[in-house]
Amino acid sequence: MLWSFKKITGKEEYNFILEHSETIGYKHVMSSRECAYLMTTVIGFITMQTILFCSLEWSSEALREMDSFQKIVGALFQSVNARHAGESIIDLSSLSSVVLVLYTIMMYLPGYTSFLPKYDEQHPRAEKKDRRKRRLENLIFSQLSYLAIFVMLVCITEREAMTTDPLNFNVFSILTDYYSAYGNVGFSVGYSCKRQLIYDVHCKDASYGFVGKWSDKGKIILIIVMVFGRLKMFNMKGGRAWKLR
Repeated sequence: MLWSFKKITGKEEYNFILEHSETIGYKHVMSSRECAYLMTTVIGFITMQTILFCSLEWSSEALREMDSFQKIVGALFQSVNARHAGESIIDLSSLSSVVLVLYTIMMYLPGYTSFLPKYDEQHPRAEKKDRRKRRLENLIFSQLSYLAIFVMLVCITEREAMTTDPLNFNVFSILTDYYSAYGNVGFSVGYSCKRQLIYDVHCKDASYGFVGKWSDKGKIILIIVMVFGRLKMFNMKGGRAWKLR
């Protein structure tokens, strides 16, 4: 749109915005080179997920009733939703661990992640004099550090359920829903009464996600993580060694 306005009006203001978008705060406006790298990265991620999903889940029980075309479309649909909408065509808990690990990574990555570094790595001389302190701050205050702290807090609040109901409340199930909340995706492995080691006759399977079985403290932590995930663009300068944007 800005490029069209520049061509129609001929004003240099639009050209300045296109060339210095990040400087003036328009970070969503990228150059053609950055757009090409971003598009290549997105297509690569979706292709990788689709291939892995088809190769590992093609003959699984979850896809047994589908024909070949439906399986391919379903795999593509599932791969696209792993980074954005969070809609699912099958029970995620029935997928192989490899696919769930990949989905967890995809949910963590921000929407503008690409192989092209975007942030300027040149720092003023005053900052270069204190490199050791700066590196330590980048490590401690990176997004990964905050996420690790939140994960440990969730494991603390849910430690009783992890002991009495380990098949449902395991670290990987918590991580899947946790990173889904951080990425504002919506995926959930769900909760199944059939996986209880000590069967509860009053337990009924519900349509809500796995978080519905968490304690109130765990839910509050997850709400904070969701807000933190929405505001992660304001913490990009922390942990400058990471190229996630």
